[in-house]
Formats: sequence, structure tokens, C-alpha cells
Amino acid sequence: CSAPSTVSITLDDIEQELPSFFLRCHQSYLVNMHKIRSLDTKERTFLLFSGEEILISRRMYTEAKERYQNFL
Repeated sequence: CSAPSTVSITLDDIEQELPSFFLRCHQSYLVNMHKIRSLDTKERTFLLFSGEEILISRRMYTEAKERYQNFL
């Protein structure tokens, strides 16, 4: 019996393979813009249709906001 193999892939690698409607809004988050209900500019979060809130990092906020607004 052989040991299970492991795969090491970064979120950057995944982001490169996804369609353009996926948005990197934080070092740890990629979000499908079709699932975003609204943008809370005061709290810097995306509110999803599921009710979850996704934090947008300060570093990525301007680009994430612009890409989301262009998506709409």
C-alpha cells in the first residue's frame, strides 16, 4: 500500500485557471461575482446571496470594488 499523494497548489494558481467572474478580494478569498448580493463600502465586505460576508482586504479593495462595479 503506497502513501497518499499530496498536491500543493496556491490560490494564485487556482485564480489563473478560473473564469474572469471570479474575483480575488483578499489573500485568502476568491469570490464568484455571480454570488455577490451587494458591496458594503463602509465595512469593506461583499454580502453574498447566502448571507455570508466576505472581507475585502485594504490592499485589494480599490481593484475589487472597480472590478465588481464593472461586472454589474
